[in-house]
Amino acid sequence: MNLIPFSKRFNNEFLSRQEDNFERLIEKLHTFRGKMQGKRRGARRLLPTRFNYAEELKDVRINQNGLSTEEVSAEFQEMLEGCVRQHDPMAAFNIFPSPLLDAVAGSALMSLYTPNALWDLLSGKMCLFEKKIVRMIGQLAGWSKADGYVVSGGKQALMYAIKIGIERARKNRDVPMTDFVVLTSGTSHFCIEHICHYFGLGAKNCLRIKTLSNGEIDLVHFQETMDRAVSQGKKIAAVIAVGGATIN
Repeated sequence: MNLIPFSKRFNNEFLSRQEDNFERLIEKLHTFRGKMQGKRRGARRLLPTRFNYAEELKDVRINQNGLSTEEVSAEFQEMLEGCVRQHDPMAAFNIFPSPLLDAVAGSALMSLYTPNALWDLLSGKMCLFEKKIVRMIGQLAGWSKADGYVVSGGKQALMYAIKIGIERARKNRDVPMTDFVVLTSGTSHFCIEHICHYFGLGAKNCLRIKTLSNGEIDLVHFQETMDRAVSQGKKIAAVIAVGGATIN
């Protein structure tokens, strides 16, 4: 079998070994951007007509011949139809800060290298800079030695934290999952109940603590809830102390 590398079959479509064809990327950016001209309309991109998922998916097939840059950019523009423009001052859907252009430029170039941020053997100093960011965020909260890594989302981070808490509370013993409880603020995100359900604790073992008018946890209710759980033979897997959900 005569195997031909992608870089040879699709000449100048990948970053070259010498990294001397960045201009090719700039050309493609101009092509994609050209398709987006005139499509701006308030807080949401123009959606010409409503569409039906079943109808749109009915004739989808793998393209065996490939697409030109022009064709790909046209499909990209179609993909953005109806998309919320978070940088528009009239956009009021959740909270998405408009990214700095330096950050956008850096992330675009970083996608050429796709570093594995979990392993510094492949990602160079990527992990170091994540740790620097975590350290600076910790300093804002008065934690001068904060350490850790950036994760893909809050639910994943909370799952990891609760799982560690369960293992520590279990102390290598066989304990039914329903014996564990998680204590958290009444304003915490609802995903914590989801996580308790995933782990087999059940949503009812996610104990919500009342909050004061300023959003702080009511420490009296916290103490009462914790004492009641312990008196019932429950094991505290974790206390999730957060500032509240996005809307808070």
